Amino acid sequence: MHSSSSREQFSYEALHPKARESFRLLSARLEQGYRAGSTNTLFRPFEGFRSNERQDYLYTVEKTTKARAWRSAHNYGLAVDYVAYKDGVWSWEGEIDWFFLKQAAVATGLMVPISWDKPHVEHPIWQQVKGSLL
Repeated sequence: MHSSSSREQFSYEALHPKARESFRLLSARLEQGYRAGSTNTLFRPFEGFRSNERQDYLYTVEKTTKARAWRSAHNYGLAVDYVAYKDGVWSWEGEIDWFFLKQAAVATGLMVPISWDKPHVEHPIWQQVKGSLL
């Protein structure tokens, strides 16, 4: 068991079954783009599925999200945050090619709908899931 403040261990298997392959494909595209020199940023999946406790912690304590539990695509395994990874260190700041991430996500059929949350990529079925919850 872990505290609610700790990041969920990333796992493709924890993602929604209909989203896993799309996120695997995006990860491969990001890796290929980096290896080919199309970008100087190596993006890796940082966090995918989030428990409700983790989501509420990010909302109330860290204030790094605007979504409470059950109102985030992460709670349903339909979003992944991709973050720059270099020399064993995760980074959200500096010379990060967020445009490359967005282009690769869209080319994979995924969405980058939140302008202020640059690492956030979600699967388009999230809109249907979200609509069914309202």
